Amino acid sequence: MSDQVLLRCIRQGSKLRVHIASPGYLSTANCQFPRAIREEGRSYLVPASSIRVGNSKNGVYFYRISQPITIVGGEATPAVSSAAPVDATPVSGRRPKKRKQAPQPVVTDKPAKVFDVEEEPECVVCLEAKKERICVPCGHYCMCAGCVQLLVTPKKCPMCRTAIRTTISPDEL
Repeated sequence: MSDQVLLRCIRQGSKLRVHIASPGYLSTANCQFPRAIREEGRSYLVPASSIRVGNSKNGVYFYRISQPITIVGGEATPAVSSAAPVDATPVSGRRPKKRKQAPQPVVTDKPAKVFDVEEEPECVVCLEAKKERICVPCGHYCMCAGCVQLLVTPKKCPMCRTAIRTTISPDEL
């Protein structure tokens, strides 16, 4: 499950929001996510390649989640009782249908907490300064400003090796 990223749906006021729960991303940032499959307390798994940083016309950054999205369960915990891939594209206003696939294995372990902001706030490159920058487009929150400047060209994310177009601060996301 190392290339899978855990997402959780939570209620904020009157809205359902999806946030990234896996380490290596800014967990407080909002995600652009299909409304048709949002359900409070539900968890989702997506490949890391399905997460990108997007920005709106007014310059606000956010995480953009694309297919494939797997619904992992209706509970607020990462324990999984069933997993079913979902086509999140609504057709004529109806909820999407589940695809028929072979049963997925039951996952009961919590994801490893690697590069967690609270427990490991240090830059993954120098291991001294605090994390300050988010890589665009992959969205990894893992480096200090000094190490971003020292990266050789072409600059690549130290976590996934994706080419870095720019970096942003957590306040911009």
